[in-house]
Amino acid sequence: MSILAAGRETTVVTSDLELSSPENYSLVNATNHTATLTTLSMDELSKENPKVTFIHKYPGVVKTGLLGKMFDDLKGAWKILGVLAKKVLLPVMSLFQVSAEEAGERGLYAAASEKYSGGGFYRLDWNDENAKDVPQLDKYRTEGMPKKVWEHTVGVFDRVLSST
Repeated sequence: MSILAAGRETTVVTSDLELSSPENYSLVNATNHTATLTTLSMDELSKENPKVTFIHKYPGVVKTGLLGKMFDDLKGAWKILGVLAKKVLLPVMSLFQVSAEEAGERGLYAAASEKYSGGGFYRLDWNDENAKDVPQLDKYRTEGMPKKVWEHTVGVFDRVLSST
Protein backbone atom coordinates (compact mmCIF):
# COMPACT_ATOMS: atom_id res chain seq x y z
CA MET A 1 0.00 0.00 0.00
CA SER A 2 1.13 3.47 -0.82
CA ILE A 3 -0.68 6.36 0.82
CA LEU A 4 0.15 9.15 -1.55
CA ALA A 5 -1.79 10.68 -4.44
CA ALA A 6 -3.94 8.25 -6.42
CA GLY A 7 -6.08 10.20 -8.86
CA ARG A 8 -3.57 13.04 -9.03
CA GLU A 9 -1.26 11.43 -11.57
CA THR A 10 -0.19 13.59 -14.49
CA THR A 11 2.53 14.11 -17.09
CA VAL A 12 6.08 13.21 -16.11
CA VAL A 13 9.48 13.73 -17.72
CA THR A 14 9.79 10.27 -19.28
CA SER A 15 13.34 10.93 -20.48
CA ASP A 16 14.53 11.70 -16.92
CA LEU A 17 12.57 9.57 -14.45
CA GLU A 18 14.98 10.44 -11.61
CA LEU A 19 14.78 14.17 -12.37
CA SER A 20 18.55 14.14 -12.17
CA SER A 21 18.94 16.97 -14.65
CA PRO A 22 18.61 20.36 -12.88
CA GLU A 23 16.37 21.78 -15.61
CA ASN A 24 13.88 18.94 -15.00
CA TYR A 25 13.79 19.16 -11.21
CA SER A 26 11.15 21.26 -9.51
CA LEU A 27 8.76 20.71 -6.62
CA VAL A 28 5.90 20.34 -9.10
CA ASN A 29 7.78 17.77 -11.19
CA ALA A 30 8.86 15.84 -8.10
CA THR A 31 5.25 15.74 -6.91
CA ASN A 32 3.97 14.67 -10.33
CA HIS A 33 6.63 11.98 -10.64
CA THR A 34 5.99 10.57 -7.20
CA ALA A 35 2.25 10.13 -7.77
CA THR A 36 2.47 8.93 -11.35
CA LEU A 37 5.46 6.61 -11.02
CA THR A 38 3.93 5.01 -7.93
CA THR A 39 0.80 4.17 -9.89
CA LEU A 40 2.75 2.90 -12.90
CA SER A 41 4.99 0.75 -10.68
CA MET A 42 2.04 -0.76 -8.84
CA ASP A 43 0.33 -1.32 -12.18
CA GLU A 44 3.30 -3.40 -13.33
CA LEU A 45 3.73 -5.22 -10.01
CA SER A 46 0.08 -6.23 -10.00
CA LYS A 47 0.50 -7.83 -13.44
CA GLU A 48 3.56 -9.75 -12.26
CA ASN A 49 1.85 -10.77 -8.98
CA PRO A 50 -1.88 -11.22 -9.71
CA LYS A 51 -2.67 -12.77 -6.32
CA VAL A 52 -1.23 -9.82 -4.39
CA THR A 53 -3.31 -6.72 -3.67
CA PHE A 54 -1.71 -3.36 -4.44
CA ILE A 55 -3.34 -0.15 -3.24
CA HIS A 56 -2.36 3.41 -4.10
CA LYS A 57 -4.47 5.70 -1.94
CA TYR A 58 -5.02 9.44 -1.72
CA PRO A 59 -5.69 10.28 1.93
CA GLY A 60 -6.96 13.80 1.30
CA VAL A 61 -5.04 16.86 2.40
CA VAL A 62 -3.35 15.69 5.59
CA LYS A 63 -2.39 18.16 8.28
CA THR A 64 1.31 17.36 8.64
CA GLY A 65 2.86 20.80 9.15
CA LEU A 66 4.88 20.32 5.96
CA LEU A 67 3.28 23.25 4.14
CA GLY A 68 4.04 25.61 7.03
CA LYS A 69 7.64 24.37 7.05
CA MET A 70 7.83 24.96 3.31
CA PHE A 71 6.66 28.56 3.81
CA ASP A 72 9.26 29.00 6.59
CA ASP A 73 12.03 27.87 4.25
CA LEU A 74 11.36 30.54 1.61
CA LYS A 75 14.16 33.05 1.07
CA GLY A 76 14.44 36.67 0.01
CA ALA A 77 11.29 38.40 -1.26
CA TRP A 78 9.49 35.05 -1.20
CA LYS A 79 9.82 35.06 2.60
CA ILE A 80 7.20 37.86 2.80
CA LEU A 81 4.77 35.77 0.75
CA GLY A 82 5.50 32.80 3.01
CA VAL A 83 4.63 34.78 6.14
CA LEU A 84 1.43 36.03 4.53
CA ALA A 85 0.50 32.53 3.34
CA LYS A 86 1.00 31.13 6.84
CA LYS A 87 -1.29 33.76 8.33
CA VAL A 88 -4.03 33.56 5.65
CA LEU A 89 -3.76 30.38 3.61
CA LEU A 90 -2.96 27.83 6.32
CA PRO A 91 -5.96 28.70 8.53
CA VAL A 92 -8.31 28.41 5.55
CA MET A 93 -6.70 25.15 4.42
CA SER A 94 -7.04 23.66 7.89
CA LEU A 95 -10.81 23.63 7.34
CA PHE A 96 -10.29 21.03 4.60
CA GLN A 97 -7.49 18.96 6.08
CA VAL A 98 -7.71 15.63 7.88
CA SER A 99 -5.49 14.68 10.78
CA ALA A 100 -2.64 12.24 10.32
CA GLU A 101 -4.52 9.90 12.67
CA GLU A 102 -7.62 9.91 10.46
CA ALA A 103 -5.55 9.40 7.33
CA GLY A 104 -3.85 6.46 9.04
CA GLU A 105 -7.16 4.94 10.10
CA ARG A 106 -8.50 5.22 6.56
CA GLY A 107 -5.35 3.58 5.20
CA LEU A 108 -5.61 0.78 7.73
CA TYR A 109 -9.24 0.23 6.76
CA ALA A 110 -8.30 -0.15 3.09
CA ALA A 111 -5.39 -2.46 3.92
CA ALA A 112 -7.55 -4.73 6.12
CA SER A 113 -10.80 -4.63 4.12
CA GLU A 114 -11.99 -7.78 2.37
CA LYS A 115 -13.24 -5.44 -0.34
CA TYR A 116 -9.67 -5.16 -1.61
CA SER A 117 -8.46 -8.70 -0.96
CA GLY A 118 -7.72 -11.37 -3.51
CA GLY A 119 -5.25 -9.53 -5.68
CA GLY A 120 -5.33 -6.69 -8.14
CA PHE A 121 -4.49 -3.03 -8.18
CA TYR A 122 -6.73 -0.39 -6.61
CA ARG A 123 -6.38 3.36 -6.90
CA LEU A 124 -8.45 4.84 -4.09
CA ASP A 125 -9.47 8.39 -3.24
CA TRP A 126 -9.79 9.74 0.30
CA ASN A 127 -13.06 7.91 1.04
CA ASP A 128 -11.97 4.55 -0.41
CA GLU A 129 -13.81 4.93 -3.70
CA ASN A 130 -12.07 4.33 -7.02
CA ALA A 131 -9.91 7.33 -7.83
CA LYS A 132 -10.86 9.31 -10.91
CA ASP A 133 -9.53 8.14 -14.24
CA VAL A 134 -6.54 10.07 -15.49
CA PRO A 135 -6.14 10.07 -19.30
CA GLN A 136 -2.36 10.35 -19.03
CA LEU A 137 -2.20 6.91 -17.41
CA ASP A 138 -3.86 5.27 -20.43
CA LYS A 139 -1.28 6.91 -22.68
CA TYR A 140 1.57 5.69 -20.51
CA ARG A 141 0.12 2.17 -20.35
CA THR A 142 -0.14 2.08 -24.16
CA GLU A 143 3.50 3.17 -24.37
CA GLY A 144 4.60 0.38 -21.99
CA MET A 145 5.63 2.83 -19.26
CA PRO A 146 4.62 0.66 -16.27
CA LYS A 147 7.24 -1.94 -17.21
CA LYS A 148 9.84 0.74 -18.05
CA VAL A 149 9.24 2.51 -14.73
CA TRP A 150 9.51 -0.71 -12.73
CA GLU A 151 12.70 -1.78 -14.57
CA HIS A 152 14.14 1.67 -13.91
CA THR A 153 13.23 1.39 -10.21
CA VAL A 154 14.90 -2.02 -9.91
CA GLY A 155 17.95 -0.55 -11.66
CA VAL A 156 18.13 2.26 -9.10
CA PHE A 157 17.97 -0.25 -6.23
CA ASP A 158 20.66 -2.40 -7.88
CA ARG A 159 22.88 0.65 -8.35
CA VAL A 160 22.45 1.79 -4.76
CA LEU A 161 22.90 -1.66 -3.24
CA SER A 162 26.01 -2.39 -5.30
CA SER A 163 27.63 0.85 -4.13
CA THR A 164 27.36 0.00 -0.41
